[in-house]
Amino acid sequence: RVEGIVARLLGIARRTPVTGDGREPTPLEPLFEDLKLLVASRADRAGVEVRAVADGLSARAARESLAQVLLNLLLNAVAHSPQGGVVELAAAVRGNRVEILVRDQGTGVPAADRPHLFEALYSGTGSTGLGLAVVRRIADENGWSVAVGDAPGGGAEFRVEVPE
Repeated sequence: RVEGIVARLLGIARRTPVTGDGREPTPLEPLFEDLKLLVASRADRAGVEVRAVADGLSARAARESLAQVLLNLLLNAVAHSPQGGVVELAAAVRGNRVEILVRDQGTGVPAADRPHLFEALYSGTGSTGLGLAVVRRIADENGWSVAVGDAPGGGAEFRVEVPE
């Protein structure tokens, strides 16, 4: 367990070159399909269905950075969804931003945990607490916002907003 934590911390510290500078739009449809493939085996084992709707949208974001953020959120959503549950990945335009939502049907995030949720090594579930810290770091580096709330009908909803 300690080796895994150290390896993840080193992964956070290590900077890898990112292709694309975020000025060119990244089409969300193929990105969402790739992400569904990446989480498919874990979702199948958990008995969770992953649905994705991009509505032909693009976001001004480097593909690798956006993929890492969404992959971490999807893996969390699958891990916190009940068997037979659905995880949704959806995009919409809100004003001058592209809003990407990741929703699950789990128990949601308690209000007391929300202020600390994106801190490294903070975990209310026994995980390493690094995935959401990486999400926050990447979002901050790119000028995106990321927030958590309650999903309609129960569960958690993570919202990533990328300026157009």
